[in-house]
Amino acid sequence: MGETNKPKKRNYPKVRKSSIKAPKLTFDNVSKALEDSAGILDVAAKRLKISRAWLHEYIHRDPELVKVRINEKECFIDSAEAQLVQKVQRGEDWAVKYTLSTLGRKRGYQEKQQVEHSGNMSLKIGPLNETEKEDLLDDLKIVEVEPVE
Repeated sequence: MGETNKPKKRNYPKVRKSSIKAPKLTFDNVSKALEDSAGILDVAAKRLKISRAWLHEYIHRDPELVKVRINEKECFIDSAEAQLVQKVQRGEDWAVKYTLSTLGRKRGYQEKQQVEHSGNMSLKIGPLNETEKEDLLDDLKIVEVEPVE
């Protein structure tokens, strides 16, 4: 009498349930976690004892929670701007320079001139020596330049 080909029994490790239970998610406790964390998902998820990915998915199921998160992030940015204003008013050089190079860049306060353009463009430039021409071409990332008369 032949043996039947039964699969071998495998000894898998036993899985223990975690003693930490995540609270039931509600609009109120997720909203509170977002408020307490300035809208930062990783921090809010840790407070709720759930994964960041699960919190992200949960929030995006409810448009009102999306609004809460956006509002908290905006409030955080407002707070940072208020701190920056105080530093500028105290005359802290780094704060003045930072403010002018970001908020004041439309007024020309920037360390580097930046031009954004899509499409064709012609550019007339005064006399340059060969080194200046090469540097300019490298900066503009132009392969060919037509001579200007």
